[in-house]
Amino acid sequence: MLYILVGKDSFFIKEKIKEISKNNYHLISLKKDKDYLIQIDNLINKRLFDHNPHIVLIDVDKIEMNDYLISKFKIGNFILVFSAKSQIFIKKIKSLSIPYQIIEIEKTNFKNERAFYYHLKNYLKNKNIELSDRIIFSLVKIFLNNHALLFNELKKIEFTKLNQEEFLDIIRWPNESTIFFLTNDLIEKNYSDFILRLKRELHLGSSFNNILSLIYKTLIRIYLLKNVKNLKQENLLGLKPYYKEILKKQANKISEGEILKLIKFISEIDRKYKKFLIDENQAVYLLAEFLKLK
Repeated sequence: MLYILVGKDSFFIKEKIKEISKNNYHLISLKKDKDYLIQIDNLINKRLFDHNPHIVLIDVDKIEMNDYLISKFKIGNFILVFSAKSQIFIKKIKSLSIPYQIIEIEKTNFKNERAFYYHLKNYLKNKNIELSDRIIFSLVKIFLNNHALLFNELKKIEFTKLNQEEFLDIIRWPNESTIFFLTNDLIEKNYSDFILRLKRELHLGSSFNNILSLIYKTLIRIYLLKNVKNLKQENLLGLKPYYKEILKKQANKISEGEILKLIKFISEIDRKYKKFLIDENQAVYLLAEFLKLK
């Protein structure tokens, strides 16, 4: 069976690939992997002696597939990822009597908070995850521009009945003083101190990806602190008293609109870095430029 996935949301495409292949697949880019035909032949030839993975081809829209490549779809287990449906390609495989299935991946490029809210509420309902509207609205504001990060966290606990107190545990957050200094520099737009601290951490061997993730999650905690209505809700965040007081002070230095702007900015840096659209140096440069904007 040839599976044809159509869509642009990388997170849900990856989840569908894992589901079809039972997490047994080999990814090949028809654009970046110049030896893709050799790789495909090797995988097909090994299928009798190996674990016979699905061969996932991406960037299929970027090239014109020749007859030799298409003929391979009769032999191996293939999953093709298209950004848009190709009637020409479908007509071609029909003429060759290749059995296929088209799966359209749901579009999740939400235009506004309302659209994301209803999608998220339906998603949570289907996964038996119980959260109050207050928590859902907070998630919508935080993750609107990086919903894949949220769904990735929810995926980890989708088979668990979750209440809103336990939900906060999915936002893993460390008690590390360095992160407080970095987030404080971001909030105060202290350009020189932030860059010095960041470069020091990188020099000591800390992962840039981990630092970015910790800053992001700490900013989310600050946002949630700004939105608590009473002590009971505040205690649900599970913060140690000392760190809670630090974050409270930071929360008082910034408005809700400004903290959301900062969260979205860090989210966008994180997205581009993980997709290899920017490298570490470019990410640091963008952070520095943001801090210069007083």
